[in-house]
Amino acid sequence: MIKKTIIITGGAGFIGSNLIEKLKKNFSIVVIDELKKKSNNVTCINKKLSKLNCKDKIVIQNSFGIIHLAAVTHATLTYKLLSECVEANFNSIVELIEIIKKKKIKPWIIMASTGDLEKYEKKNKRPYEITKKASEEILETCSKYHNFKAITVRFSPVYGSINDSKKKIIPSLIRKFRLNRTIFIDNPNLKLNYIHIDDLSENIMNIVYNLENFKSNYKLLKL
Repeated sequence: MIKKTIIITGGAGFIGSNLIEKLKKNFSIVVIDELKKKSNNVTCINKKLSKLNCKDKIVIQNSFGIIHLAAVTHATLTYKLLSECVEANFNSIVELIEIIKKKKIKPWIIMASTGDLEKYEKKNKRPYEITKKASEEILETCSKYHNFKAITVRFSPVYGSINDSKKKIIPSLIRKFRLNRTIFIDNPNLKLNYIHIDDLSENIMNIVYNLENFKSNYKLLKL
């Protein structure tokens, strides 16, 4: 039985790496990422979306679906990385839509977004929030106009697995607990929401398997 192909942009990252291991059992996976991805039974295209050639674009056009994870996620650095932020967070989804829009049978798109977006919409927005919101809106508009299925998934910061960065707050706290170090809490009223990588991967997989049950072209899901 020939497996259907799923494209994962940003698949060499933390979320993509974990998601691939779950999806590749039932799907053929093609990763598009500048970073090289080492994984068995996975095809890698080590390019930016803006640098894809005709052959690469045909692979995308003929795929079953696209999971779009590529993004500049360091929100506080997006003022310094403005060009990179706009290219990764907004231009990349435009590139994907341009590639698939003329196909009669189009692949679906699942796009990752941030669960903090609503909070920052009420404050002074950074380039990160502006570009993520714009990408959501362009995906919604174009999915309806060009008639393809699209889901935006907003989720909290992710933690878990041995591949998680030791600089993140959860691995840092766990390490301090293990070493019996003192942990200082400046603001006891501060609430932080996180989602475990396994929970996020399971949720995305459930969306993939249940896309046909979504009646509208576009849906915003909050995990």
